[in-house]
Amino acid sequence: MSTSEKFMGFSHGLHACPGRFFATNQMKITLGHMALLYDIEPIPKRPVNPWFFGHIGPPLTETLRVRRRKMNQT
Repeated sequence: MSTSEKFMGFSHGLHACPGRFFATNQMKITLGHMALLYDIEPIPKRPVNPWFFGHIGPPLTETLRVRRRKMNQT
């Protein structure tokens, strides 16, 4: 994983976070686990990100429908 000035979640350059590789792998494992075990119903249109005191944030009132998949017992 490489850093850039476009995404500063793990900093950039000399001060880039050494744990970014571990964090990336943990996210891949988590997303793979969710894709295998859960059905996630997509929302029709991405909600607009709200601004809070000069900073952009995630939508706080939108919801997704997530349901655990039924496993076949064969």
